[in-house]
Amino acid sequence: MTRRYVFPASFAQERLWFLSRLEPGVPVQNLNMRIDLPGDLDPGRLRLALAGVAGRHETLRTALAVEDGGLVQVVEVEPRVTLPVTDLTAGDRVPEGRREEALTDGDGTSSAWREEAFAELAAQEAAAPFELDGGPLWRAHLVRVAGDDWRLVLVVHHAVFDARSGAILAGELTEIYDAIGQDRPPDLPALPIQYADYAAWQRERLAGGTLAGLVGHWERRLDGIPADLGLPRDRPRPARRTYAGAEYHQDLPGDLAAGLEAMARGRGATLFMVLLAGFTAVLSRFTGRYDVVVGSPVAGRDLPEVEPLIGMFVNMLVLRTDLGGDPAFTELLDRVRATVVDALDHAEVPFDRLVEALRPHRDPSTPPIYQVGFNLLPLAGRHQFSNGTAQLDLTMDVIRTGDGIGVWVEYSTELFDEETVARLVTAYRVLLTAAVADPGRRLSELPVMTDGERRRLLAETNATGAPYPGLPLHELVTGQARRTPGATAVRAADGTELTYAELDERSAALARTLRARGVTGESCVAVCLPRDAGLIVALLAVLRAGACYLPLDPAYPRERLKYILDDSGARLILTHP
Repeated sequence: MTRRYVFPASFAQERLWFLSRLEPGVPVQNLNMRIDLPGDLDPGRLRLALAGVAGRHETLRTALAVEDGGLVQVVEVEPRVTLPVTDLTAGDRVPEGRREEALTDGDGTSSAWREEAFAELAAQEAAAPFELDGGPLWRAHLVRVAGDDWRLVLVVHHAVFDARSGAILAGELTEIYDAIGQDRPPDLPALPIQYADYAAWQRERLAGGTLAGLVGHWERRLDGIPADLGLPRDRPRPARRTYAGAEYHQDLPGDLAAGLEAMARGRGATLFMVLLAGFTAVLSRFTGRYDVVVGSPVAGRDLPEVEPLIGMFVNMLVLRTDLGGDPAFTELLDRVRATVVDALDHAEVPFDRLVEALRPHRDPSTPPIYQVGFNLLPLAGRHQFSNGTAQLDLTMDVIRTGDGIGVWVEYSTELFDEETVARLVTAYRVLLTAAVADPGRRLSELPVMTDGERRRLLAETNATGAPYPGLPLHELVTGQARRTPGATAVRAADGTELTYAELDERSAALARTLRARGVTGESCVAVCLPRDAGLIVALLAVLRAGACYLPLDPAYPRERLKYILDDSGARLILTHP
């Protein structure tokens, strides 16, 4: 008796399988859901309902494997469903140090320790990776948090699931659960096709010259894109990404949401386009660049036959916007609208095929093509708990809620601190508010700081008045070297120390070298050195030569360093070979 069927994998599944082999054991492609359930829940019936959903959708019975040199979907005939149950009202999973609180806690309502225990359990489930050849590529865990509070934690690999799939699963699960309790057939229509049919259609559709023509369009559209957007970071990139991440959340007020929607209607655009225009404007202000590249997912459910299916239909679009010429916000919105429409007209190209065609420089520390993502999601389509990972440097999810707009940012903790991400989201809110009030203002005129931030930056931070000693810094150092030549003047993080005599001698020698190379009082000397003792020597030497210095951070992208150097007209650069 046949226990499994084998079908070709989709292009999206090929990409996700490749990423799982490139970075094994990383749960970055896990999608996480929480479904709240009624208090009179029957766990046994819920397990049968889950099996009913898996019986309808082959993707929930699918694993991925390599057979005969190609990636295939291996579909089991019968669903395999396990449903572990954790009852926090019975004292399961009491956190360390909360035992006494748990013993005196009733089971009628939720409590702090139970919420803590649930959050820990959900995070552990979300952080456990899948073996793609071991199917099924999903798991569920039922948790009773209070007497009438049951929660289903569902974790699914992206290879068989997308945001729309979550709503489909929740709806079918409820209907099948009710039907079992009422001893009736579920009121669900038969599925016209399965995901394997879609994968076969997709491969046939993109065979021959169709794919080549679409790829050619993208090659022209993305020619010369920057290798790195250049978003200022709190730390340099590590040699290889670990995908460690966190989330930050901020709500935008309801009146701003209404104003943005009114602007979209007035300009013949969508809310997504207006929100993306604001995001690209903020990125341009933070990076100083006018060529902004952002990645955004497209649902990929254009065929009516796939609309009721659970599966992975999402494709990634590369949205490149030109912000040159300091346009008004309305003009930027027109540019963004044209960019989005053009991308949607050519959205069939699988992202992995696009990467192959563009052949970007491969760097294990940097995501290829784009490093920042943006998406407008339905409220039910978003992760409801984090697994501590980030796919990109930074991804902004914007969700239209009942009374406003929620902004969630998933960011790499290897690169950014939470304060930096919060500042970017606040800048986004401030700029959008100003754009709604006066959409004809040029981008350079739109504020990105609150009044309080501007006051602190211009007044409080600059309140550094102090009596001037009457001598320039390098002469003060020389004077101190005469008085205390053996005292420590510099102590670097690597353990290097310089006395005042050594510091004075080395800076004087370097100053003579600079003057010999033509450095005068009209010169600018760039200093591109790490924060070590040599940096202090170099800065003092430039001052002794009578010039001004231009500090450059070696961690900056090469393109940004080149731009600063070209703009400054620096005569020389002091750096390590």
